[in-house]
Amino acid sequence: MKKKYILIFLLVFVLLLSACGSVPPMETQGGSTPPTDPASDNTAYTDFAIVSVGTFDYRVGSCCYRKITLSVGGQEITGMALYSRMYEVEELIIPDQVGGLPVIAIGTAPEYAQEMPFYNDKTLKRVVIPETVCLIGVRSFANCTELTDLALPSGIKCIGSWAFENCPGLKEITITADMKLYTFSLSGAVGLQKVTIQDGVTELHSFHGCKNLTELTLPSSMEKLGLFGSDGNEPSFYGTSITFLEIPEGVTYLGWYLFEGAPLESIILPSTLEKTGDRAFNCDTLKAVYFRGTEEQFMENLYDEITVPIYFLSGTQPTQEGNYWHYVDGKPVIW
Repeated sequence: MKKKYILIFLLVFVLLLSACGSVPPMETQGGSTPPTDPASDNTAYTDFAIVSVGTFDYRVGSCCYRKITLSVGGQEITGMALYSRMYEVEELIIPDQVGGLPVIAIGTAPEYAQEMPFYNDKTLKRVVIPETVCLIGVRSFANCTELTDLALPSGIKCIGSWAFENCPGLKEITITADMKLYTFSLSGAVGLQKVTIQDGVTELHSFHGCKNLTELTLPSSMEKLGLFGSDGNEPSFYGTSITFLEIPEGVTYLGWYLFEGAPLESIILPSTLEKTGDRAFNCDTLKAVYFRGTEEQFMENLYDEITVPIYFLSGTQPTQEGNYWHYVDGKPVIW
């Protein structure tokens, strides 16, 4: 009888050794195997998509990582995603490699994810993100209210919704033409002070709650500004400190509730503008609108959307009566 139990024990021991041998060697192996996250809605985009997310998790220091494959600009790249942390720290330097693979993501999905690595972390003060990272997932640094030192690498290709909500750490960002910003990527980024938008960017969504953002220069490539459809119920500039905005020629549509509740005092609208969303200019502080087109163009497309004084561009001193403006040192001045 004793021999029987010994044989059973040896058999179980051999099976356990076999199972452990199948795990890829890492610095530290975690104890859980969470399910694979779906790629969510971003699979519809050809410029950026999540192809697959691994099921094994690995712990390095205070953080857990797992394998992820992304499609960036039609090319697949495989690396590691930091998807959770075991305990809170004041300073974190994220390595550029884990287990021989580059660290390419923080979080594993840009929308609707359960994995938000530093969400609500009240201890974290400084994070160093390696240049290898190209994805910042949904709410990855949301509510990190003590985080004051955070810089994004130049290789960022996708930022998930509310990634920096109520986080004072992100102070500036460069938006490139090949960067995928989800609908609310920069919403609530209370520390954001400077936004550089490179030529080639055609659409921007929301800066809702970016209270330290005082100015914004839009490139000539812009076509749409704001939120549309079911996402349009968040005023895009509410909570910012922007009082003047020039919208470039080429923009045809402004989103719903765009400037509702914003501190905007004056704005330059392009002659190409065809439509503004409901309550786009529901803004108590707005005093004047400067339109680059003619009064006829304005009356045809926009007359029922704006209730403050409208001024129409005239490069020379007008001889007829009416509201006209021209540029002086790049700013609108009434004739």
